[in-house]
Amino acid sequence: MLGRRGGNGKWTATPLSEDQTGSNESEAERMRKEHPGEEYVVRNGRVLGGLEPSRAFGDAFYKWSYDTQLKIKSQFFGRTPSTLLKTPPYVTAEPVITTTRIEPEKGDFLVMATDGLWEMLTNEEVVGLVGKWLDDQKAASKDGKPWFGSWFGGGKDQGMLPVETATNDSTGQRQPVRIKQWGVTAKDSERFVCEDRNAATHLVRNALGGKNQDMLCALLTLPSPYSRRYRYIYSTPNHPKCIYMN
Repeated sequence: MLGRRGGNGKWTATPLSEDQTGSNESEAERMRKEHPGEEYVVRNGRVLGGLEPSRAFGDAFYKWSYDTQLKIKSQFFGRTPSTLLKTPPYVTAEPVITTTRIEPEKGDFLVMATDGLWEMLTNEEVVGLVGKWLDDQKAASKDGKPWFGSWFGGGKDQGMLPVETATNDSTGQRQPVRIKQWGVTAKDSERFVCEDRNAATHLVRNALGGKNQDMLCALLTLPSPYSRRYRYIYSTPNHPKCIYMN
Protein backbone atom coordinates (compact mmCIF):
# COMPACT_ATOMS: atom_id res chain seq x y z
CA MET A 1 0.00 0.00 0.00
CA LEU A 2 1.48 3.33 -1.10
CA GLY A 3 0.94 6.41 1.02
CA ARG A 4 1.40 9.72 -0.79
CA ARG A 5 0.54 13.21 0.39
CA GLY A 6 -1.67 15.27 -1.90
CA GLY A 7 -1.69 19.01 -2.51
CA ASN A 8 -4.35 19.53 0.16
CA GLY A 9 -2.11 18.04 2.86
CA LYS A 10 -4.02 14.77 3.12
CA TRP A 11 -2.59 11.37 2.30
CA THR A 12 -3.92 9.11 -0.42
CA ALA A 13 -3.90 5.32 -0.29
CA THR A 14 -2.88 3.59 -3.51
CA PRO A 15 -3.06 -0.23 -3.58
CA LEU A 16 -0.04 -1.74 -5.34
CA SER A 17 -1.35 -5.31 -5.39
CA GLU A 18 -4.53 -7.34 -5.52
CA ASP A 19 -5.58 -9.96 -3.00
CA GLN A 20 -4.55 -13.31 -4.45
CA THR A 21 -7.38 -15.31 -2.94
CA GLY A 22 -10.45 -17.13 -4.11
CA SER A 23 -12.52 -14.19 -2.92
CA ASN A 24 -10.98 -11.99 -5.61
CA GLU A 25 -13.17 -12.48 -8.67
CA SER A 26 -10.28 -11.99 -11.11
CA GLU A 27 -8.31 -14.78 -9.40
CA ALA A 28 -11.39 -17.00 -9.24
CA GLU A 29 -12.02 -16.45 -12.94
CA ARG A 30 -8.40 -17.32 -13.78
CA MET A 31 -8.72 -20.59 -11.90
CA ARG A 32 -12.02 -21.49 -13.56
CA LYS A 33 -10.43 -21.00 -17.00
CA GLU A 34 -7.46 -23.16 -16.02
CA HIS A 35 -9.76 -25.92 -14.71
CA PRO A 36 -12.84 -25.91 -16.96
CA GLY A 37 -15.80 -27.97 -15.87
CA GLU A 38 -14.74 -28.13 -12.21
CA GLU A 39 -17.64 -26.52 -10.38
CA TYR A 40 -15.89 -26.37 -7.02
CA VAL A 41 -12.43 -25.24 -8.08
CA VAL A 42 -13.36 -22.16 -6.02
CA ARG A 43 -15.97 -22.67 -3.33
CA ASN A 44 -16.90 -20.13 -0.66
CA GLY A 45 -13.96 -17.99 -1.73
CA ARG A 46 -11.45 -20.82 -1.20
CA VAL A 47 -9.48 -23.17 -3.45
CA LEU A 48 -11.48 -26.43 -3.54
CA GLY A 49 -13.34 -24.99 -0.56
CA GLY A 50 -10.28 -25.23 1.70
CA LEU A 51 -7.34 -22.90 1.05
CA GLU A 52 -7.90 -19.14 0.81
CA PRO A 53 -4.67 -18.04 -0.98
CA SER A 54 -4.70 -18.86 -4.68
CA ARG A 55 -0.92 -18.40 -5.01
CA ALA A 56 1.69 -19.86 -2.68
CA PHE A 57 5.16 -21.43 -2.62
CA GLY A 58 3.97 -24.32 -0.45
CA ASP A 59 0.54 -25.87 0.04
CA ALA A 60 1.52 -28.92 -2.02
CA PHE A 61 -1.78 -30.53 -0.99
CA TYR A 62 -3.29 -28.43 -3.79
CA LYS A 63 -0.47 -29.19 -6.26
CA TRP A 64 0.33 -32.90 -6.13
CA SER A 65 -1.66 -35.48 -8.09
CA TYR A 66 -4.23 -37.70 -6.43
CA ASP A 67 -2.03 -40.80 -6.84
CA THR A 68 0.97 -39.04 -5.33
CA GLN A 69 -1.04 -37.98 -2.32
CA LEU A 70 -2.42 -41.49 -1.80
CA LYS A 71 1.15 -42.82 -1.82
CA ILE A 72 2.25 -40.17 0.68
CA LYS A 73 -0.71 -41.02 2.90
CA SER A 74 -0.02 -44.76 2.89
CA GLN A 75 3.76 -44.54 3.34
CA PHE A 76 4.28 -41.31 5.29
CA PHE A 77 1.00 -40.77 7.21
CA GLY A 78 -0.04 -37.92 4.89
CA ARG A 79 -3.43 -36.28 4.60
CA THR A 80 -6.37 -37.79 2.76
CA PRO A 81 -6.59 -36.20 -0.71
CA SER A 82 -9.58 -33.97 -1.40
CA THR A 83 -12.38 -35.69 -3.28
CA LEU A 84 -12.53 -32.56 -5.46
CA LEU A 85 -8.93 -33.01 -6.66
CA LYS A 86 -9.00 -33.63 -10.44
CA THR A 87 -6.50 -31.52 -12.40
CA PRO A 88 -3.79 -30.19 -10.06
CA PRO A 89 -1.95 -27.96 -9.56
CA TYR A 90 -4.61 -25.51 -8.38
CA VAL A 91 -2.23 -23.19 -6.55
CA THR A 92 0.67 -21.45 -8.29
CA ALA A 93 3.74 -19.53 -7.13
CA GLU A 94 3.77 -17.39 -10.30
CA PRO A 95 3.81 -13.74 -9.19
CA VAL A 96 1.94 -10.76 -10.60
CA ILE A 97 4.58 -8.13 -11.37
CA THR A 98 3.82 -4.43 -11.62
CA THR A 99 5.99 -1.32 -11.48
CA THR A 100 5.27 1.84 -9.49
CA ARG A 101 7.62 4.76 -8.93
CA ILE A 102 8.07 5.51 -5.22
CA GLU A 103 9.35 8.93 -4.20
CA PRO A 104 10.50 8.80 -0.55
CA GLU A 105 12.25 12.15 -0.98
CA LYS A 106 8.77 13.65 -1.36
CA GLY A 107 7.38 11.82 1.66
CA ASP A 108 6.06 8.62 0.06
CA PHE A 109 5.89 5.58 2.32
CA LEU A 110 5.11 1.93 1.70
CA VAL A 111 3.26 -0.50 3.95
CA MET A 112 3.84 -4.20 3.29
CA ALA A 113 1.59 -6.55 5.24
CA THR A 114 -0.30 -9.80 4.76
CA ASP A 115 -4.01 -10.33 5.28
CA GLY A 116 -3.96 -10.17 9.08
CA LEU A 117 -3.68 -6.39 8.99
CA TRP A 118 -6.09 -5.75 6.13
CA GLU A 119 -8.75 -7.91 7.76
CA MET A 120 -8.85 -5.39 10.61
CA LEU A 121 -8.15 -2.04 8.92
CA THR A 122 -9.13 -0.53 5.57
CA ASN A 123 -6.54 0.75 3.11
CA GLU A 124 -7.35 4.34 4.01
CA GLU A 125 -7.17 3.68 7.74
CA VAL A 126 -3.71 2.12 7.42
CA VAL A 127 -2.36 5.02 5.37
CA GLY A 128 -4.10 7.59 7.57
CA LEU A 129 -2.70 6.04 10.73
CA VAL A 130 0.86 6.03 9.38
CA GLY A 131 0.40 9.54 8.00
CA LYS A 132 -0.78 10.82 11.37
CA TRP A 133 2.11 9.05 13.09
CA LEU A 134 4.58 10.72 10.74
CA ASP A 135 2.98 14.14 11.23
CA ASP A 136 3.17 13.78 15.01
CA GLN A 137 6.81 12.70 14.81
CA LYS A 138 7.65 15.71 12.68
CA ALA A 139 5.78 18.14 14.93
CA ALA A 140 7.52 16.79 18.03
CA SER A 141 10.97 17.16 16.49
CA LYS A 142 10.30 20.85 15.90
CA ASP A 143 9.14 21.88 19.37
CA GLY A 144 11.02 19.24 21.37
CA LYS A 145 7.88 18.12 23.21
CA PRO A 146 6.67 14.54 23.60
CA TRP A 147 4.41 13.65 20.69
CA PHE A 148 2.64 10.58 22.06
CA GLY A 149 -0.69 10.96 23.83
CA SER A 150 -1.45 14.33 22.25
CA TRP A 151 -3.55 13.15 19.33
CA PHE A 152 -6.98 13.76 20.83
CA GLY A 153 -6.38 16.99 22.64
CA GLY A 154 -7.78 20.23 21.21
CA GLY A 155 -8.53 21.20 17.64
CA LYS A 156 -11.68 20.41 15.73
CA ASP A 157 -9.98 17.95 13.36
CA GLN A 158 -7.43 16.62 15.83
CA GLY A 159 -8.97 13.17 15.94
CA MET A 160 -9.54 12.72 12.21
CA LEU A 161 -7.22 10.65 10.06
CA PRO A 162 -5.50 12.87 7.45
CA VAL A 163 -6.42 10.68 4.48
CA GLU A 164 -8.62 10.96 1.43
CA THR A 165 -11.68 8.71 1.32
CA ALA A 166 -11.57 6.16 -1.50
CA THR A 167 -14.28 6.28 -4.14
CA ASN A 168 -13.81 2.65 -5.21
CA ASP A 169 -11.58 -0.37 -4.59
CA SER A 170 -10.89 -3.03 -7.22
CA THR A 171 -8.15 -4.82 -5.29
CA GLY A 172 -10.37 -7.55 -3.90
CA GLN A 173 -10.11 -6.30 -0.32
CA ARG A 174 -13.12 -7.36 1.70
CA GLN A 175 -14.80 -5.35 4.41
CA PRO A 176 -12.66 -5.60 7.57
CA VAL A 177 -13.64 -8.30 10.05
CA ARG A 178 -14.08 -5.76 12.84
CA ILE A 179 -16.85 -4.08 10.80
CA LYS A 180 -18.44 -7.10 9.13
CA GLN A 181 -18.48 -9.45 12.12
CA TRP A 182 -18.01 -7.27 15.20
CA GLY A 183 -19.81 -4.10 14.11
CA VAL A 184 -16.96 -1.85 15.32
CA THR A 185 -17.44 1.32 13.27
CA ALA A 186 -16.54 4.06 15.73
CA LYS A 187 -15.27 7.45 14.60
CA ASP A 188 -11.52 7.91 14.24
CA SER A 189 -11.34 9.99 17.43
CA GLU A 190 -13.17 7.29 19.39
CA ARG A 191 -11.23 4.30 18.08
CA PHE A 192 -7.66 5.18 17.15
CA VAL A 193 -4.77 6.17 19.37
CA CYS A 194 -1.20 7.30 18.79
CA GLU A 195 1.13 6.30 21.61
CA ASP A 196 3.84 4.09 20.10
CA ARG A 197 7.28 5.16 18.92
CA ASN A 198 7.38 2.33 16.38
CA ALA A 199 5.14 2.71 13.32
CA ALA A 200 4.48 -1.02 12.89
CA THR A 201 3.55 -1.40 16.58
CA HIS A 202 1.30 1.63 16.16
CA LEU A 203 -0.56 -0.13 13.33
CA VAL A 204 -0.88 -3.42 15.20
CA ARG A 205 -2.22 -1.68 18.32
CA ASN A 206 -4.92 0.08 16.32
CA ALA A 207 -5.75 -3.08 14.38
CA LEU A 208 -6.36 -4.97 17.62
CA GLY A 209 -8.42 -2.36 19.43
CA GLY A 210 -6.72 1.01 19.49
CA LYS A 211 -8.30 3.18 22.16
CA ASN A 212 -10.49 0.34 23.36
CA GLN A 213 -8.21 -1.10 26.03
CA ASP A 214 -10.65 -3.86 26.95
CA MET A 215 -10.72 -5.20 23.38
CA LEU A 216 -6.95 -4.82 23.00
CA CYS A 217 -6.24 -6.74 26.21
CA ALA A 218 -8.80 -9.41 25.37
CA LEU A 219 -7.34 -10.05 21.92
CA LEU A 220 -3.76 -10.13 23.24
CA THR A 221 -4.54 -12.61 26.02
CA LEU A 222 -6.70 -15.11 24.14
CA PRO A 223 -5.08 -18.57 24.39
CA SER A 224 -4.43 -20.91 21.50
CA PRO A 225 -6.28 -22.26 19.52
CA TYR A 226 -8.99 -19.61 20.00
CA SER A 227 -6.55 -16.77 19.32
CA ARG A 228 -6.24 -17.77 15.67
CA ARG A 229 -9.83 -16.71 15.04
CA TYR A 230 -9.41 -13.25 16.52
CA ARG A 231 -5.73 -12.33 16.66
CA TYR A 232 -4.18 -13.08 13.31
CA ILE A 233 -1.34 -10.56 13.10
CA TYR A 234 1.73 -12.52 14.08
CA SER A 235 4.46 -14.61 12.51
CA THR A 236 4.79 -18.38 12.06
CA PRO A 237 6.84 -20.33 9.48
CA ASN A 238 3.78 -21.20 7.38
CA HIS A 239 1.67 -18.08 7.88
CA PRO A 240 3.79 -14.91 8.17
CA LYS A 241 1.55 -12.14 9.47
CA CYS A 242 4.27 -9.56 9.84
CA ILE A 243 4.07 -5.86 9.12
CA TYR A 244 7.13 -4.37 7.44
CA MET A 245 7.59 -0.62 7.27
CA ASN A 246 9.93 1.43 5.09
